[in-house]
Amino acid sequence: MVRGGDVRLYLPRATRADDELEQTTGGAMTWDLGLSGLAYLLAMSLVFGLGAHLIAGRVTTNWLWLIATAGFFVLGLFISEVLFGWATEEDLQPNIDGLSRDEVLLGLIPGLAAALVARRWGRRRRRLHDPPGPPKTV
Repeated sequence: MVRGGDVRLYLPRATRADDELEQTTGGAMTWDLGLSGLAYLLAMSLVFGLGAHLIAGRVTTNWLWLIATAGFFVLGLFISEVLFGWATEEDLQPNIDGLSRDEVLLGLIPGLAAALVARRWGRRRRRLHDPPGPPKTV
């Protein structure tokens, strides 16, 4: 009953069993990316960078592997720690020392698209800048 304009919202209080369950299941995760999570992300980034260099490296810069590795690393940190930082441990499996591995793999989609665009751009650029005709002999 409301008296004198005083409106109160009554919520059920958590029981002691609920508190213990939240502590054992983790509840909302505290994101603390450990060294093994960082090492795993770095290894994934290196593999992606070398793959991107194999796809587009001949027609673009020789530093493409490093650019792609750094880009995937930053994108992986953003996806794991910012976009999916709200999720609980049960939502994010497997979780490798704070790194949401499956969610980081979502970064392969824009990364591969960027590698294919770089390859097409490099081929088109090479075609425009190289003169047509027989190859030069040395």
